[in-house]
Amino acid sequence: MRRREFIRLLGGATAGWPFSVRAQQAVRPVIGFLSARSPDDTGPVLQAFLKGLGEAGFFDGQNVTIEYRWARGEYGRLPAFAAEFVQRRVNVLVATGGNASALAAKHATATIPIVFVAGDPVRHGLVHWSASFCSESQQRRRIKRSVRPSPPAGDRRLARCRRSIL
Repeated sequence: MRRREFIRLLGGATAGWPFSVRAQQAVRPVIGFLSARSPDDTGPVLQAFLKGLGEAGFFDGQNVTIEYRWARGEYGRLPAFAAEFVQRRVNVLVATGGNASALAAKHATATIPIVFVAGDPVRHGLVHWSASFCSESQQRRRIKRSVRPSPPAGDRRLARCRRSIL
């Protein structure tokens, strides 16, 4: 009788073992790296990106997984690559190689964070205008206002003049 109990216990432990092992494994975040260019053209950008991740404590293959898609100048491939990353459910999408890759990523998802570099993201349709983004002229006006000296207390005419200029 003891032999049957032992076999039953061993069988139950063996059946539950894959589930307990899977539960203990930490899931690594996945970064989707989308580029309109080739790996050779993206070398310095990729090195800087990996260096920045390393400084933040993230290392490919150790505690983060990076999947790469290279369009190699064929911009028509970008939407399919971006959709593939969305289907794969990456945690973050990095779009490099110009506005085309960032636009493809934007059109593919509204829920996955997208990291990109663009000269004017509002003008290129990558983001909507908000208070956090403003034109260079608006930034200059804010700086001028913050550093301009206050007019003397009795010189109201000068204060009105300054307000009309700015």
